[in-house]
Amino acid sequence: MMSFDEAVTAAQENQKNAYIGFVFTPEIQWVGWFEISTVDEDEPDDNISIHHQGGVIFSSEGEDEYYRLEDVPEAARRAIYILSSTVPQMTDFTSDYVLYRLFPDLPDPETLWEKTERNSYFDTALQIAVHSGLVAVTC
Repeated sequence: MMSFDEAVTAAQENQKNAYIGFVFTPEIQWVGWFEISTVDEDEPDDNISIHHQGGVIFSSEGEDEYYRLEDVPEAARRAIYILSSTVPQMTDFTSDYVLYRLFPDLPDPETLWEKTERNSYFDTALQIAVHSGLVAVTC
């Protein structure tokens, strides 16, 4: 596991690798992920792209943005990064399904309809995430 700066350096040093970091904001049940990769091998000092996706769990709406290194939001800097190839592909999934892919011991979110079930799902996912050390928790 590595910090944002360590992941950027690692991506610059080995441009075939991408690094993904996850962030939870419990107060609004928001989950986001940032993937750091390189975009142009000819420009080693200015070749980092940060792809961000995220949203409130059990919402069909979400965020899908690309950032340059100088424009990255603070949440990306707080995330804990790992090699993207060590987790399932996360692009274009809802936040609740990303949690399910990241932590397969969770129940399938498509089977949860009641508000209490969904709140319990998030609480359990948050506990698992904190204990795993894979996710940064923000306010």
